[in-house]
Amino acid sequence: QNDVDLIPAPPAISSMAVVRRDLPLYTGVLALGILPFINYATLLSVLDLDQKTLFLCSSVIRTLYFSVLAILTVYLGAQRQDIRMTQAPVGTKNAIVAPIFAGVTLGLLYALIKYTDLDPGTLYRVFASLFGFICFGEILQPVIGLSPLGGSLVEVMEGQNGEEVETDDEERLPEGMTTPTIGESQSDTQKFRAASLPAAILALICVALYLINVASPSLTQSLPTLRTVATTNNYLANSIALASLGQIAIESYVAGALLLIGLFAYDALSVFKSDAMLTVATQIEAPVKLLFSGVQLPVEGNYPFAVLGLGDILVPGIFVAMLRQWDVDRYWEANRESLLPSPTVEEEEIKEKPLFDLSALTNFFNTNPEPVVEAPVSSTAVQVIVDDDGPSLDLFADAPTPYFNTGLIGYTVGLAATFLVLFSTGKGQPALFYIVPSLLISSLGTAAYRGEVSELIGFKGARAREAGIAQELAKEERNRAKELAQELEDEEMVAGFAAFNERKAESKRLKEEQE
Repeated sequence: QNDVDLIPAPPAISSMAVVRRDLPLYTGVLALGILPFINYATLLSVLDLDQKTLFLCSSVIRTLYFSVLAILTVYLGAQRQDIRMTQAPVGTKNAIVAPIFAGVTLGLLYALIKYTDLDPGTLYRVFASLFGFICFGEILQPVIGLSPLGGSLVEVMEGQNGEEVETDDEERLPEGMTTPTIGESQSDTQKFRAASLPAAILALICVALYLINVASPSLTQSLPTLRTVATTNNYLANSIALASLGQIAIESYVAGALLLIGLFAYDALSVFKSDAMLTVATQIEAPVKLLFSGVQLPVEGNYPFAVLGLGDILVPGIFVAMLRQWDVDRYWEANRESLLPSPTVEEEEIKEKPLFDLSALTNFFNTNPEPVVEAPVSSTAVQVIVDDDGPSLDLFADAPTPYFNTGLIGYTVGLAATFLVLFSTGKGQPALFYIVPSLLISSLGTAAYRGEVSELIGFKGARAREAGIAQELAKEERNRAKELAQELEDEEMVAGFAAFNERKAESKRLKEEQE
């Protein structure tokens, strides 16, 4: 409670504002997704290359694709934590248990594949594809809304409804959020809503193409099929990574370091001391890894794709996102007073009690004197003035992020080392074995250079902390509801027994009177 009183979490901002901040990069990620579909053998044959040079060029293209996509995913995914309050905080206990849970899960899957005739891949693929559908739609929706198509979609919706599309604050509150989105303009809200159907249709087409082609009996005998599987798989897998990085947050630097060290050991043991990781990765086909097919059909029995596991993006990405939260928390703590709205901004009492009583946020941000949108959770709801036809507020676009930047550099260096060793040895490498030391060295090195080692080690993320409190409160509410239901059930049982005894006594009395 004292921690919450000290530093309120930075408020949630519109997904449209966050995506607008890096719209060219989102567009680039979507464009990169086409690369696995290109027939490089035909393309490079124009240059009249020999077989060895052809394979070398293909390997370089594949490596650059994996590297650029992974780095962009970590960069964009970390910034998506500005959109809403964290749903999955990772504390110290979670960080310690995670490698154990991962090892047990890997062992079970390995045993099922190796020693039984059961196929765990089909069910896993279906659930992962469903999750990928949700995540891909979530990523596409603001991108489509911000495209030139967004305004046209709003006009179509208004034409169908015969009136202007109306929105309210309740509709703008994403499911599961503990804080309303602040500073979202009416224009952005309308475009976001109008883009939902096209985004869902595109995501559904992607999932359908993936499931149809990955289940094809001729998968390993057709290069076009292999390229289609790789392309659709990567759109789904990358969307899962982006969406997950926006929802999973580490509570503290210590928890993040423990998570990295534990999974560092897990990854190394799974690859260097066992074939478990390689077996599971190549035998279970689901959109939980990035794929790239070769320029020729694989030799029978060989896996047809080059692979970069999603864990090699997600695990470091969660840590890098935590470093960015350290930057954003300090920026918000230092500047929130200067970002408060003018005293003329009206306040309205919230009828229902909020999840957190953060009275420091009862006043917030003021920009253009136009229409209003409700702001963060508090004992009162502050109305932030925004231009209804303009862009939504982006409170953190100008936040300095030294730790986030060096974290990205550390991730890039670790990933480059992984591919360098892979090329040198020709054997699959555990990427976390190289990425984890690079991340820890870069973050602690930055802290040492800035004289902030103790502050970094003692850092506890405000968003993750409040999400943890929200979970505890929700758990308490569920327990209270169960207790109340049990009490009511007990009362009903007692009343039922009493009524039964009364009927029994009445029956006995009537019988005695008859006798």
